[in-house]
Amino acid sequence: MFYERIGYKMTLKVAGFSFQTHLIHQRLKPFIKKIWTFENTEKMPDSHLNLIAPNGEIKMIISYRKGMRSTIGNTIRDHQENRCFIIGLHTTSGTMDWEANYGSIGIEFQPFAAYRFFKFPLIEIKNNIYNISDLLNRSGAELEEQIAEIEAVSGKVAFVQKFLAMQLRVSAAADSVVEFAVNRIISASGLIRFAALSDEIGYSTRQLNRRFTEVVGLNPKEFTNIIRFDRIFRNMKTEDFVENEFYDSYYDQSHFVKHFKSVTGITPKKYLKSTNVAAAIFYSGR
Repeated sequence: MFYERIGYKMTLKVAGFSFQTHLIHQRLKPFIKKIWTFENTEKMPDSHLNLIAPNGEIKMIISYRKGMRSTIGNTIRDHQENRCFIIGLHTTSGTMDWEANYGSIGIEFQPFAAYRFFKFPLIEIKNNIYNISDLLNRSGAELEEQIAEIEAVSGKVAFVQKFLAMQLRVSAAADSVVEFAVNRIISASGLIRFAALSDEIGYSTRQLNRRFTEVVGLNPKEFTNIIRFDRIFRNMKTEDFVENEFYDSYYDQSHFVKHFKSVTGITPKKYLKSTNVAAAIFYSGR
């Protein structure tokens, strides 16, 4: 039963912020990378960067207590309590600002699997954030209503998983070609030529580009660049990070710096000097 207490996988507490990952139901495990709950007791300090970098994963966020504000590019959105929103794949970073005593549930879909839960081409939500009721109409609105009525956070998490299992059942059939292409790009850390991938699969670059864009939400070049970037970004705040170890992903240092700045808006040097609790929290356990 989805209503049973599924349980926690990991708990992380950082300076007034609590982050817990939850066990994923067997039916959903192949398609969902992580389910988490996030709570804080105080507002994020203005001195913190609060940067959320793109990582090739579509996300579903439910604010179950208080609200938050997200900024991606020139788009600023206020997310009210008991509202659920879908974050499409992005090519640039965003920021999030939480009120004190905020609480949310997050679902991170596997890069090759988000399309299985939604009937629309994922390219339609690229570089944007939508309320779930705008994308799924009545079923999305009902999810928000029912989540609001459940008191326990564990019950909310279980109900979301039940909802997603239903979405999975009624979604389109699997696209094995695109799923294979996504997994090859990820396994190669983005260091693979699209033409070579097309030849390996036996599709023309035009055919594969069209199917990939609809199913994944970015074109193959954009997705490959994000996966390559994510490999570096995940390691930048670790103690053993050495910048030049990752230059094999780029032509040279200036190419790396240019790409990093185009995604985050700042240079690698400035990022390394910053405090980015958001990344420390949401990149934990990867």
